Amino acid sequence: MKPVVISLVVAGLCTAWLQRKTAHAEGCANDEFYTLSDYATVKKYDAHVHVFTNDPYFVRHSLQDNFQLLSVNLEVPDLPPLEQQRDFSIRQLKNFPGQFAYTTAFSVRNWNDPDWRDKTIAYLSESFKKGAIGVKVWKNIGMELKDRNGRFVMIDDARFDSVLNFIERSGKTVIGHIGEPRNCWLPLKDMTVENDREYFSKHPQYHMYLHPEYPSYEAIIGARDRMLAKHRHLPFVGAHLGSLEWSVDELAKRLDEFPEMAVDLAERVSHVEYQAVRDHRKVYDFFIKYQDRIIYGTDMMVRENMDSSEVIQRSHRTRLSDWRFFTSDEAMQAPEVADKFHGLHLPREVVDKIYRKNAEKWFPGLAEKQLIVKRTQDFELTGDGVNPNWGKTDWVDVIRQGTGDNAYPTKAKVLYSPTGMYFLFTCIDKRLTASLQTDMSDLWNEDVVEVFIQPDEHRPAYFEYELSPLNYELPIMVYNDSGKLNSWLPFHYAGDRKTRHATVVQGGERKASASAGGWTAEFFIPYKVLRPMADLPPVPGSRWKGNLYRIDYDSSQVFYSWSPTRINFHEYSRFGVFAFE
Repeated sequence: MKPVVISLVVAGLCTAWLQRKTAHAEGCANDEFYTLSDYATVKKYDAHVHVFTNDPYFVRHSLQDNFQLLSVNLEVPDLPPLEQQRDFSIRQLKNFPGQFAYTTAFSVRNWNDPDWRDKTIAYLSESFKKGAIGVKVWKNIGMELKDRNGRFVMIDDARFDSVLNFIERSGKTVIGHIGEPRNCWLPLKDMTVENDREYFSKHPQYHMYLHPEYPSYEAIIGARDRMLAKHRHLPFVGAHLGSLEWSVDELAKRLDEFPEMAVDLAERVSHVEYQAVRDHRKVYDFFIKYQDRIIYGTDMMVRENMDSSEVIQRSHRTRLSDWRFFTSDEAMQAPEVADKFHGLHLPREVVDKIYRKNAEKWFPGLAEKQLIVKRTQDFELTGDGVNPNWGKTDWVDVIRQGTGDNAYPTKAKVLYSPTGMYFLFTCIDKRLTASLQTDMSDLWNEDVVEVFIQPDEHRPAYFEYELSPLNYELPIMVYNDSGKLNSWLPFHYAGDRKTRHATVVQGGERKASASAGGWTAEFFIPYKVLRPMADLPPVPGSRWKGNLYRIDYDSSQVFYSWSPTRINFHEYSRFGVFAFE
């Protein structure tokens, strides 16, 4: 019997070790995992590259591998000036709309000038108008920048507060490259990955271990943490794993402390692989727990006069190796890591978040939702959506934000005519939580559908329309002053400036608290009521910003949106696009 016992013990140990590894075969059957063959077919973002050329070859190559790009401008002495970087980005953005995006940056060269703040905010404002969806903050803050007295300036300096507040009010995200890898402060022999050891041996001027007169690693990271503590609502992506690449434990502490912080993987996957050698399970568990906070990026640099074939080969090799690490359980080797390691074999859902969904979540505007609005002639509303004109367009989903019960299916349609816009909602429901019996009431406190229309995305003004299942309405003109809402009812709200609306309840009566199977809402918003926000009606090719919402109160307050928001419905930077056909 002894051999049998030994066999059972060995089998048990193997099972414990291989339980997750062998799940791959099962996953292939039920689509729980990706494979190498999926690499080119899955939509992905490389959310940290630097494209400083008008040549389209790198974007085209990336699209062949199903990567869309976020190009990051940054103030580095040997790179093109920020204005030229922005020009490169704008050209690529025009050539590849919906496939290329960029973040701007600001200069600190004139930090000691009294007008630095005003000039910085003006440049950022101009960049936002030209399509920038975020702002890069570089490591020169904390490691190079000094004040008039020769002291190093850290990112928690009070002079940055007004700039960071402006970025937050503008609905943009900060990418923060604050500090360097911790290896930078270690002797060469103690560095964890070979690429750091090679770099700092060739560039001793940047090896902080040799320069104790510079701020310590702890001082720089501490300043970053104090800045985040001051700006709790600022969306922040810590570039290069937030300069905490050496420890998933330390990184987890920051992600727990700062809910608005995420990190990207740019040029730091090797540090994850190094940790996977020593404690594979801990690294795997980290990626599972923080799957909503990790964004894929490579830090690829593309400049004019670079060898395009070498750039393409390097980027393809890097991205393919990273895909293997995250999707497979194979034994792997990398030139940066001395020992072999196994891939993480992350579930498909986690991979989708790291490669796509998290980038879309943390960078509003990266993947703007678009609704094609088709043209129609004017027609009468009956509340049930049976008019044949509605057959000209398709339904879009208005999806619950967050998780939980009572996620009732909700859909909407949009049309436009020579005189206004038509909207149709269908809402599955169980009870009409609606008691208000007058127009212009606070309808958002009960069951309601809502539409926001922003004809000019460069003006923080939009029209908000709410309609209850009992067919009471609330039209509001809104001016959003950096999150401070000023609103008023439309002027001369009558005649051809007034909306038309109707609702129908299915499976019950149209009365307060009635049981029901659902309800539909139809309404028409004339262009004239949108003046002066919209001076002219839309024409084919026009693009307005907007959103479609629902709030339901069956058991608790549940929010639905077509283009997801993070904080509230008034985040106009997260509106989708109404594209008029």
